[in-house]
Amino acid sequence: MSNYVITGFDENYSRYGISWLISLRLLAEYKENIIIFGYNLSSHTKSIIHKLDAELIEKENCQDIRKSVLQSIPHREGKIAYWDADVWFQDKIDEIFDMKSIGVTSQNGFMIANQTQWNLYRCTQQFSE
Repeated sequence: MSNYVITGFDENYSRYGISWLISLRLLAEYKENIIIFGYNLSSHTKSIIHKLDAELIEKENCQDIRKSVLQSIPHREGKIAYWDADVWFQDKIDEIFDMKSIGVTSQNGFMIANQTQWNLYRCTQQFSE
């Protein structure tokens, strides 16, 4: 099973999102799957995302990007970790995926769970734009 790291940002926040992505790839040395939800991104920002080998899912602009991303977590096998895009990684994160018992937890813009737990989380939240 694969692991995924996910975030989302719009063009106004792209300098933070690109720094997030670069630090994840270079400083955390994260080699697995990255999914970026992009809201109204420029072609330049999209190009950087693709060069850093991240999957880009383009979305419509919205008021609450975090809520939109968490509502849109794709169905993938494995563990899925979400961080807000204003985080900068300073060390490897692989150990978080080794946790035996994991559920959706939220603290300071970080959440992690497997697909079943994400589905349960989505069902229990009141998502509205």
